[in-house]
Amino acid sequence: MKKPTNLLMLALSSLFVTLSLNSCDDVNSFFEDTGSSGEEVSLDPEKTTVYIGNYYGGLGNEWLNVLTKKYCETHPDVQFKIDDDKNKYLLDNISNNLKSSRCALFFIEKIYYYDMVSQGLLADITDVVTSPMTEFGDDATIESKLDSQFKNYLAYNDVCDGKYYALPTYISHHGLVYDVDLFENKKLFIGKNSTADNIVFVSGKTENSKSLGIDKVANTYDDGLPETFEQFKKLMNEMIKKGVTPFIWSGQTTRAYFNGMMDNLTADFEGKDNYQLNYTFNGSTKLYGDSVATTITEDNAYELQRQEGRMHALEFARHITNDSVHYASSSSLLTSTHLEAQDEFISSSPFQGVDNIKPIGMLIEGDWWENEAKINGDFNSVVDIKGEEYAYGKRRFGVMPLPKFDGSSQRTTFFSGSAQNAFFVNNTGSITQEQRDIAKDFLKFCHTEIGLQTFTQYTGMMRPYSYEITDEQYESLTYFSKTLYQAYKSPNTDIVHDLNISQKRIKNSSYFLNYWNWATTVGSNVFDNPAHDFINNKNLTASAYFQGLITYHKNRWDTL
Repeated sequence: MKKPTNLLMLALSSLFVTLSLNSCDDVNSFFEDTGSSGEEVSLDPEKTTVYIGNYYGGLGNEWLNVLTKKYCETHPDVQFKIDDDKNKYLLDNISNNLKSSRCALFFIEKIYYYDMVSQGLLADITDVVTSPMTEFGDDATIESKLDSQFKNYLAYNDVCDGKYYALPTYISHHGLVYDVDLFENKKLFIGKNSTADNIVFVSGKTENSKSLGIDKVANTYDDGLPETFEQFKKLMNEMIKKGVTPFIWSGQTTRAYFNGMMDNLTADFEGKDNYQLNYTFNGSTKLYGDSVATTITEDNAYELQRQEGRMHALEFARHITNDSVHYASSSSLLTSTHLEAQDEFISSSPFQGVDNIKPIGMLIEGDWWENEAKINGDFNSVVDIKGEEYAYGKRRFGVMPLPKFDGSSQRTTFFSGSAQNAFFVNNTGSITQEQRDIAKDFLKFCHTEIGLQTFTQYTGMMRPYSYEITDEQYESLTYFSKTLYQAYKSPNTDIVHDLNISQKRIKNSSYFLNYWNWATTVGSNVFDNPAHDFINNKNLTASAYFQGLITYHKNRWDTL
């Protein structure tokens, strides 16, 4: 969203400048090459230089700058040059260009893990993962901290033969973010005295005035937020009545962001074990409309398209899109980027009433959104006009739990769609063995307690390892990151990762990445983008979309 045309617009490019070189010395004293900021930086010829390829997206590079600086304090003969980029570290680009890359270590988005292992592109890091980190003051091993779901995927299979060649980066889910300050000001929280038939909306500013939320525990991230789909619909109606647009999302990235939100609703309904069947194709579950469980194998796994959670996710999506008053007009545009959606969401409340702008209650996004918006200057551009009360860290946003339906799992399940993201060491001839050894050592350092804590402190996001942050680090997080941390650490929370365990999934990764979740056949039409499909086809129902899922996949199954 553009800021109101009658207000002064300031450039964003100078608002956020990051450093791309770290060593033990003053990081501003070097001049050679360029980093993401475009400023020249230098390298000390007396030191061993290790280049790091960093996917410069929502995580930025601040966390990496801090960790390289800390590492060099005890390794004065080493210096790091961080190559921040986005396009060249995309899925196909990294596979095609690794042999010519100067980078010894990569912190990037999705990779073809098994293919790259088979081609010998990834260095064996088993020793890094399985040996204690005592040299860094941490007696644990990375393997002992690693989420158990990753162990079978990364090492214990025919391709890897018990060896590790990469490590997972972070946990992230696509879901709902809500504007806490707006909810207070417009009295949109559900009061503790509400009943199923009579919702009492409150500001929530008075202690213990809000409902307990899904977890039924006071003073947690979900207090005062809808528990059921019926409550959620009433909240949307209350928003509209009070001049608030309920939703915004990126029209350009609906297949990733909006569909990802639907994946999470499906997982939350089904629960961890049932949803994990979509990745193992091995087990049994009762499907929609059936009275007995169906045994799932690779031969009939298309039957999982009948999981009841999918039906409810489609009902939720259909309700959101069935009336244009439910969402910002930009959400229907295929040209609307996720960065523009973030900016419009952040700006809507401060500028409400100007140029007919309405405040927006909720954003469909990923865990990284707030840090990414900070990097892009969205908060600062509002501050320049409206004042410091709208600064990053002062504005309050929170994780909005997805609503429960009849039959839902009583636990909260998050589907993390970032398991294919990876930290790995270059095994090609484009780097020296010395650089490779340093890269492996630094990779180990990143997984110490200090390394994991630093990542969360500077990105506001979690990694799929067992660790806790300190009270001081927790207090340094934004309100949104605190709610995210509470949500993932809740004893009522389970997490499912998108790990291709089934051989059928491994051998057909493109099909399952692009079509498995929401491709459907309705009549003579094939759809795969529910948000846009519902907006552009007013007669398309959630039931028809759901029934077409199994038609589409059953017809293609024998070709895989």
